[in-house]
Amino acid sequence: MDVEPQVLEVAAENTGLSKLLLYTDKKLPFEDNSIDAVFSFQVVEHLQEPKDFILESKRILKQNGLFVLTTPNIKGLPARLLGKKWQGYRHDHISLKAPEEWKTILRENNYTILEDGSTGLSGFPVLRIFPLVLLNWVPMSIFGYFKWHLGESYVLIAKKG
Repeated sequence: MDVEPQVLEVAAENTGLSKLLLYTDKKLPFEDNSIDAVFSFQVVEHLQEPKDFILESKRILKQNGLFVLTTPNIKGLPARLLGKKWQGYRHDHISLKAPEEWKTILRENNYTILEDGSTGLSGFPVLRIFPLVLLNWVPMSIFGYFKWHLGESYVLIAKKG
């Protein structure tokens, strides 16, 4: 599932998957309490009403189901130091929020925050060039994310309460 039709086209061409769905800020096409986990990787910042998506995720999640979110981190070092040159500031990122705002939205909607943190520093262009890219991606491939809020992307794991 994605919010961009072009992404779904590329996914279909490259994976052979036939069950790809477009999300349009409306009702998710799943039954209530039917899904074990929702993974939202770099999606909510593209949505006009990310709270609606969070509520819909809660509706389809089973009791104690997991909601995993990643989104560009406006409080991370790359955003702070690069300002408007930061790659997270894009025309299609219409719902950028600070980590505390995301946590508040989830708590207000009866999610329990289990863990949060952020990724590495790939927002700095120099850290996307080999061999410096290894300073970012090797630890990320081992740990997944870090228990700090200064990285490129915010990561949050919550449980439906």
